[in-house]
Amino acid sequence: MAKAEGDKTKETTDKGNQPQTDLPQTATTSDVLSGAEQLLDGENHYGIAILVASDGVPSTLMIPDVGGVKDGKPVFITKPIRINGENLKAFLKNKDVTLPPPLPDLIGNTQISCEAFYWTKAGPMLMMFAVTFKEGLIKTLTGDDDLEKLFTIQGAAVRIIRCPKSSFDVLKQYAAGLTA
Repeated sequence: MAKAEGDKTKETTDKGNQPQTDLPQTATTSDVLSGAEQLLDGENHYGIAILVASDGVPSTLMIPDVGGVKDGKPVFITKPIRINGENLKAFLKNKDVTLPPPLPDLIGNTQISCEAFYWTKAGPMLMMFAVTFKEGLIKTLTGDDDLEKLFTIQGAAVRIIRCPKSSFDVLKQYAAGLTA
């Protein structure tokens, strides 16, 4: 089969001598295959994309392998979204994630911006939340009044991460997809 000029694909032949085309490697930016890279075992997997929104801004809560969540398969959002702080604190408590003081107070009982949410039962987990704070945060965290006075606070972000070294690439790929 003739290739067009500039075509960077290469033809290969499988065991059945059927020509196949290896497509150029590109980043997946679609929710269609979001999370599929962990399901490449030749078995059937059933996922669901739940459309969620807050303040009119849509996101998708992806469950790429519904039957595998209890075994550690991920649940994640594809775009930042606002969530209820009290619900977040209850979720973390129910998952045995204990935030050190004063972090629970930062989450509070208000709507917060959830910038990243990737959760597995026992494997990698990444959550990042933007919070509004005007003053007192630096002193509360460091105990240093002079350090507090040095900066004008515009806001803060709380990050919760659990990741064995072997799973770091999974979280890097997830984070790259959030910014794509």
